[in-house]
Amino acid sequence: MAETLDLMPLPERARRYRELSSRALQDALDSSPGRMRDGYVSLALGWASLAENCEKLMEEQAEAAQVKINPHTDNAGAPPDNDDTAPALPEQAAQSGLPDLSIAALKKPPEPEPDS
Repeated sequence: MAETLDLMPLPERARRYRELSSRALQDALDSSPGRMRDGYVSLALGWASLAENCEKLMEEQAEAAQVKINPHTDNAGAPPDNDDTAPALPEQAAQSGLPDLSIAALKKPPEPEPDS
C-alpha cells in the first residue's frame, strides 16, 4: 500500500489519507472503550497528520510556483517592501538614486545630450 500511495499525486494522496483517517475514526467509534479503540484513534490521527502534511506540501509548491512566475512580488501580488529592484516612484527615485520609472517619467521625451 505504501508504494501505491507514494506514487499518487499529492491531492489524491491527501484525499486518500483523509478517507483512511475517517475509516479508522469510525472503527474507533464502533469499538468498545479500551486498547482497540485507542489504537483506532491513534491510526486516525496518524492518517490525518499525513493528509495535513500533503496539503502543506501542496501549498508550499503553489507558493513556489507563484514566486517562479513573478519573483518580484509577494504572494498577494504586491512588490515586497525590501525589493531593491522594484521601480521607484518619482520621490523615491530622487532620494535613492534609482531610476524614475513612473508613467510620467517614461512619457517625457529624452533630454538632448550636451555638446562636447
